[in-house]
Amino acid sequence: MNREQKIRSLQKAIASIEHQIIEHEKKWVAYSRNPSDYDNQNFLRDAPTDEIRQRIIQGRMNKLRREIQVFRSELVKLHEQLAQLGE
Repeated sequence: MNREQKIRSLQKAIASIEHQIIEHEKKWVAYSRNPSDYDNQNFLRDAPTDEIRQRIIQGRMNKLRREIQVFRSELVKLHEQLAQLGE
């Protein structure tokens, strides 16, 4: 793979990761506003107590935040690789 191909590949990967970040942030906001809308497996509906329901909600929100952080870390690495190529 030549330099130009590497640059294009990195730019494509950056765009993809940026899109994933945006989508996950949208999911986080939507879920935080109304978790029941995303209870397709009825975990929230069937939770035996409100405390357990809240733990399920917090767990999902934490999972989305961790995924966003992983994407951001990957984005930094990709930008560093691009910078090393002079872009």
